[in-house]
Amino acid sequence: MKSDRTFYFRISSFFVAGIISAGFLLELFNIKHFSLTFPYNLYFILLLIVILLAVKIFFSKTFFFRWLSSLENSLVVIRLC
Repeated sequence: MKSDRTFYFRISSFFVAGIISAGFLLELFNIKHFSLTFPYNLYFILLLIVILLAVKIFFSKTFFFRWLSSLENSLVVIRLC
């Protein structure tokens, strides 16, 4: 069991570090200014809620979803952010 937790912590660390690095690179090389002003911010929030509900309903039994919502991944995200 302990080796599984270590494995999940390691994979989660690489995954979250990759997402953070990709975010910094996208921010660094972004040329066009993008702003979510009213009413576009409301549309974006509604779209995000619909996507999250669809993922929860249709993909909640997959390994990837369970891993993303695990305790190990949550602790890594809190530690790295």
